[in-house]
Amino acid sequence: MFNETPQTTSEVEEASRAFRFALGLAVLALVLRLLWAGFVATTIENEGSYYARLGQNLAHGRGYLGMREQGLQLIYPPLFPLLIAAQNVLGIPADIAGRLISAIAGAFFVPVAFLLANRLYGLRVARIAAVIATIHPLLVVFGAAVLTEALYLTLAWAGVYFAFLARDEERYGPAISAGILFGLAYLTRPEAMLLPPLVALWLVVFARTERRPALKRAIALVATFAVLATPYVVFLSKSTGQLRFEGKTPEGRLFSKMYSDGMPLSQIYRGLDSDLTERGLSMISNRTMIRMAHLSPREVLIPMLHSAKSNVPQFLTDLGGGLYFGNPIFFALAVLGLFATVWDREKLRCQVLVIAVSACAILALTSWPYWHERFQFPLCAAFVLWGAAGLVVISDWASATLRQAGLSRVGSARGGYFTIGLAVFGMAALSAAGVRNLDEVSDGWRGLGPAKEVGLWLRTLSPTPRRIAGSGPTAAFYSGAATTLFPHAAADVALRYFESKGVDTIVLRSSAIEEPWVADWIRDGIPDPRAELVTKITKPDGTTYIIYRFHAHDRKASETVP
Repeated sequence: MFNETPQTTSEVEEASRAFRFALGLAVLALVLRLLWAGFVATTIENEGSYYARLGQNLAHGRGYLGMREQGLQLIYPPLFPLLIAAQNVLGIPADIAGRLISAIAGAFFVPVAFLLANRLYGLRVARIAAVIATIHPLLVVFGAAVLTEALYLTLAWAGVYFAFLARDEERYGPAISAGILFGLAYLTRPEAMLLPPLVALWLVVFARTERRPALKRAIALVATFAVLATPYVVFLSKSTGQLRFEGKTPEGRLFSKMYSDGMPLSQIYRGLDSDLTERGLSMISNRTMIRMAHLSPREVLIPMLHSAKSNVPQFLTDLGGGLYFGNPIFFALAVLGLFATVWDREKLRCQVLVIAVSACAILALTSWPYWHERFQFPLCAAFVLWGAAGLVVISDWASATLRQAGLSRVGSARGGYFTIGLAVFGMAALSAAGVRNLDEVSDGWRGLGPAKEVGLWLRTLSPTPRRIAGSGPTAAFYSGAATTLFPHAAADVALRYFESKGVDTIVLRSSAIEEPWVADWIRDGIPDPRAELVTKITKPDGTTYIIYRFHAHDRKASETVP
């Protein structure tokens, strides 16, 4: 379990106490995340709405349908929605279920960080790593979000720990465990499919003894992963008519191609022809989008290089100075921990895997057409390990300096502990200040509260809305309805489109003037007798919601439409 097999009774007792300490911190981590979810992050995030609705539809036997119900959802892998569905069947609301999953996964990351740090550096660093994993604000916030980051981080890095064990031991159990964890990580986020071949190669290249047994364990790891991944690959391939391992990259390829051709974002995502042919990436089904993405290698590579050119500088800026990460303190500690400690041959081999796993995630995300701050999150695991080692370095420096200055051994030791506490406090304070404005995640406590209130109000209508246009995903989620976007088209085309989609409710928001006719409708009303004004709600933030019933199939009224 630990870095070295304890040889004496005292070493066994110390290792056991240290691991119990990590388990105690895991309980504290769970409490912190649940408190954050219960009292701060009370509104579901935009993307979280899609995962939660998938879980709801699965739980109610409606199939793998997302918020827009435009055919099968083929972009989001199934593990997170399935876990939400399993709780929703038991009566737990989907948004609460999603937060529970993230909180539990975030709590389990604490012993995972402890075990990894102990494997790399020993028990002293492992204890500090467990503390950082427990209280770091970024980890707490993601551990309370209806997003996949916390679950993915724990599964992927638990797999890395078992990969270390698979290299150390002759038996197949650790390799199979690593394969299971990487398979579950792949079913959470598709970039995990890069990990099994990477780790298998590492096992063979850095084999402790002969390479043949290591190769067998590597094959066992990959085969186990394949067993878990195959059903999802078959589902994607049958649904699209082509061999597919994930459904996300086609969207990125098409977006990059359209954007490089000079197409505006409104048309890229919400394009609609006058004959109601859907063109926008958010209008068409996932299946249609994936089948459209037959681009030449040059059409794929050039936009990816352009994306990397713009994303890498942003990544480097966030890497060194992103407040939400606790930088520059956390970055400085990580660099110190990585390079100020001696790399013997064993540590070099382990660090190679840690760096490679971190690089895989970042390389996959920097080639995406746009950059989100949360793309940096996969680095958290490595930063926790290296940062904890860096804290030990500065603690030893502080203790030695104080000892040379004449302080007693006890006093200098306390000075070292104080240095650790001060650095951790500074890092946490910077991160706490940064996460307040972190894109997507801060939706849970900033900006979307009024949308939740509107959604809950819509749910009280009779009959309950079944498909809402213009509300945004958060209001639609809380209303229980499917959502339809406002198309990038003329107003009369938009009305015909709403009719074709069976829209029964239209929500106009003063904060979301997506098309010129939206402003006209807010000012003058919807120029269609089938649109019946229900209410106008102005929230404390100044946003006005104007809600209409749309009687799309009222034939008598439709005959009077000019």
